[in-house]
Amino acid sequence: MLRKLIDFEHLFAHNHIQGKLRVLSLDDNLLNGTIPASIGNLSTSLEKLYVSGNGIMGTIPHEVGNLSSLFVLSLSVNDLTGSIPTTIARLQKLQGLFLGDNYIQGSIPTEFCPLLKLNQLSLGRNQFFGPVPACLGNVSSLRYLYLGGNKLSSSIPESLWKLKDLLEFDVSSNSLSGDLPSGLGSLTVALIINLSVNQFSGNISPTIGGLQNLVELSLAHNTLQGYIPETFKSLISLVTLDLSHNNLSGVIPKSLEALSQLRYFNISFNKLSGEIPSGGPFENFTSQSFASNEALCGLTQFGVPQCNAAYWSRTTKTVVIISVLSAISLTILVMVVFFVLIRCRKGKKLPTKKDMQPLVHQRITYHEMFEATNGFAESNLIGSGSFGSVYKGVLSGGMVVAIKNMDREVWSQQVVMSTAMELCSWKHLLGRSPPMKFLVEG
Repeated sequence: MLRKLIDFEHLFAHNHIQGKLRVLSLDDNLLNGTIPASIGNLSTSLEKLYVSGNGIMGTIPHEVGNLSSLFVLSLSVNDLTGSIPTTIARLQKLQGLFLGDNYIQGSIPTEFCPLLKLNQLSLGRNQFFGPVPACLGNVSSLRYLYLGGNKLSSSIPESLWKLKDLLEFDVSSNSLSGDLPSGLGSLTVALIINLSVNQFSGNISPTIGGLQNLVELSLAHNTLQGYIPETFKSLISLVTLDLSHNNLSGVIPKSLEALSQLRYFNISFNKLSGEIPSGGPFENFTSQSFASNEALCGLTQFGVPQCNAAYWSRTTKTVVIISVLSAISLTILVMVVFFVLIRCRKGKKLPTKKDMQPLVHQRITYHEMFEATNGFAESNLIGSGSFGSVYKGVLSGGMVVAIKNMDREVWSQQVVMSTAMELCSWKHLLGRSPPMKFLVEG
């Protein structure tokens, strides 16, 4: 184990190793200090340089661009600062660049883009900021792209979806935003995709279901909405699926029971409802997978209420039923109130065809009702009903009206019916049947 970086620098200064040294591995030593500029002296020979897991500080020297034969440069897990030198573009033979777990700053340089043999680019857990360079999509040789744990912003450039041979893609723990790109479905050979802890929004694209080689998918800690796509049933190689901490709604597709390889499943902290599937891999999941959702039900091992027919109908069909019944109820309500008022005016006589013709009512504003009742004065109070008070009012044209002051919180069909009947009962106090008006107090 080397104890002093001076030995490292002294090594580069010796002429007898120039042209001979092919691989230099100094991983996991206590070198400390900085990378010497003399590293450029090995330009004609060095192919692999490993200096990870040391206490290396300072910046990456510009002279690193002289290592024209370099295949692999690994400087990860150190204390490097500053920015990546532009001379990195000279390393045309470079296949693997590992700079993760440092304190390197600045934007991701476009100088990576001419490195057309680059297979692995690892920049995770640094302090890079700004957008992901769109030109990285031209580096078709990329198989592994790790950009997680930085301060990257903006959206993922569409050009990255041209990387058809990308196996692992990690941009987690950044500030990337925009709709979740549908282009993810183009990464057909991908094994790992991690977009967690960002600010992605919108729906999950069904095209992701085409990634049949995918082993790990994490979209956790974003603001995704909509449903879990039914196409996820085609992710037959999936072992890990994390959709937690989003705003997903709807049900968990029962077809996910077919994912026989699934070992980790997390959809906690969403707005999901309905019955949790219980077959296939779900037999081994616990309450931690489903915590903090709106209306899930299922087996007791999931930590949710048990399902029954009424519950299932209520949770899965609520939106459709409410929409249909609201329209029907409104129509019926109008007709019933109309009949009540007609009977109120005509006694027990059944409404005729003429009675059923639409009535044209005068439009009266809240201000006019306020003035007609002298500000709902106590002297205009006729009496109190079940859900409010009835006032006598005289409109500007001399029309006498009965106005009921109602509370919005108790508004319902039953209340409206009751109110119509009550207003009918007040007609003897006014001497005739006035036009009936409702006032809803907000």
